[in-house]
Amino acid sequence: MNIHPNNATLNVEIEAENTIRKLLRVIYRLDDEHSKLASESIKCIVQANILDTELVDSLAFDDALLICASLERFSFRAGRDYGVYQCGSKYGLMIKHECLVVANIVLQDLQKMRIIWRIASTILKEWRGIFSKCKGDTYEALALAYEVMVVRNKLSDERCPSCRRVSGTIIKEAVRGRTYSIYAKKTCCNHREKIVLRS
Repeated sequence: MNIHPNNATLNVEIEAENTIRKLLRVIYRLDDEHSKLASESIKCIVQANILDTELVDSLAFDDALLICASLERFSFRAGRDYGVYQCGSKYGLMIKHECLVVANIVLQDLQKMRIIWRIASTILKEWRGIFSKCKGDTYEALALAYEVMVVRNKLSDERCPSCRRVSGTIIKEAVRGRTYSIYAKKTCCNHREKIVLRS
């Protein structure tokens, strides 16, 4: 999850990302020992070797750290079950096949969290502009962002309610105060829907 700094939005983006990472550590039940082992594995960079491993590359440091800590929690060990290598300014992982289930779950969650992070950052910018900073608003924004992602996915995946065909969906969104509106248009017959979510 990479942040692109912008003077007006940097604080809320960092706040949203840090909160997401804290939540992921809780969800995966990662403690300080798992993080310590993961940090040590990242410090011990190895040469990429595709023998009997799967490669996952172009990872940001924090993403690589989270995957390594999760592998450590399930008793997979650096040097034996996985290794970290440098991938330009980013990191790559060599992962044995038996570790892939754990790694893939984390990668899928990180992909979802990037979407939630973008939506939550937009929501927080709107809220802070109107209400200033309020206690717990970052968690509220993340909860609303999760709802938005679920609704967007449902609208994109479902058949057209009018003609029952499977077709593309054009989605537009707008946040106004505590209200988040999602506008969907099916490309088959221009069927339109509007869903309004509130925090």
